[in-house]
Amino acid sequence: MINKLKKQNGETIIEALAAILIASLSVSMLFFAIMASVKINEQAKNADTNYYNAISAAEKQEIELTPSGNVIIVGNSQTFETEIVFFGENEMYSYKKK
Repeated sequence: MINKLKKQNGETIIEALAAILIASLSVSMLFFAIMASVKINEQAKNADTNYYNAISAAEKQEIELTPSGNVIIVGNSQTFETEIVFFGENEMYSYKKK
């Protein structure tokens, strides 16, 4: 009977608390990683939408920008100058002949 009391088969309360602490820290780290990925995904969606709107405006040539100008085309011993108009927004531009 004395031998049964001296045996230590099983975990102590310190070991159990350490396991619970490690598990809870792992779950909290996973939660914060998921939250960060959701935020990055939302930022990527916003950037993609802004890019799509800007490139669409440049391609449709609907929003005329005020700084129009001239383009000089040089080739085969000829020089040609034409007036152009810029379109677009958010650093996405296109142009056409005026």
